[in-house]
Amino acid sequence: MQTILTIGYSTVCMLLILMILLQRGKDASGDLFGVGSSAVLSSRGTTSFLLKFTSVLGGLFFMLGLWLGSTINQQTYRITTQEVLKSAAAEQETHKAVDKAIEKKAVKAVASKVKSARATKPSKKAVPLRSAKASKPKVKSKQVT
Repeated sequence: MQTILTIGYSTVCMLLILMILLQRGKDASGDLFGVGSSAVLSSRGTTSFLLKFTSVLGGLFFMLGLWLGSTINQQTYRITTQEVLKSAAAEQETHKAVDKAIEKKAVKAVASKVKSARATKPSKKAVPLRSAKASKPKVKSKQVT
């Protein structure tokens, strides 16, 4: 429907421009747009075919413009506050679910590391701890004679 109205509107626009350009005044008295005062007030000037056809095209242009605007306005998607709030709540729920999934993976990874650490047996070689005395280096003294 919108496509048909747009094509009709464009056609009326082009015909209206053509009809306006074809018109000319009775005498070139220098008035605005070339229309003399006698052409507007005489009966012959107002009853010409071009003038009537231009008036009809002007009315069609106006009516099609309103109809097309109404059609476009009805077809556009309007965002309401409720829709925005619903989408925000859904997004928050999604973030919470993702956070829970990441937390579960992290817990599983730590648990598997703990299990693998428990599964490995400690080596039987015990490393003795050094005492405070053993850690000091021994210095040999030289006798001077």
